Amino acid sequence: ALSFGPLAWVLFAELFPTSLRGQLIGASSVFLNACIFGNMMMFEPLEALAGSTATFGVYGALNGLSLVLFCWLLPETRGSSPEAIRAALSARMLCRASQAPTPPGRDSSTASGIALSHVSATGACKAST
Repeated sequence: ALSFGPLAWVLFAELFPTSLRGQLIGASSVFLNACIFGNMMMFEPLEALAGSTATFGVYGALNGLSLVLFCWLLPETRGSSPEAIRAALSARMLCRASQAPTPPGRDSSTASGIALSHVSATGACKAST
């Protein structure tokens, strides 16, 4: 069977810091299994309501959307160390946070104590401390 199941375990191992990996993988696997349980419990009521064709169409469409999102949002990590991956994803998250509207009463040049320069020389968003 083809599924996204193994992808979660690869992501868990690469994204979580070594010092917290055990606790975070445990919490993530509980959440993952709860989502799988909810998915399985929704199947029969959805099939009874909409029929087999529509049910498999919905599941197929959601899998297709997931594939597109994974390909679009997840960076290529081949040959990178876990620390380099975390640093790249952290910079990406800071960039997105810096582009979000600033809540009233907060300084737009910092987010969580980290100074951000919004645009690099190449036009890409970057973070600096």
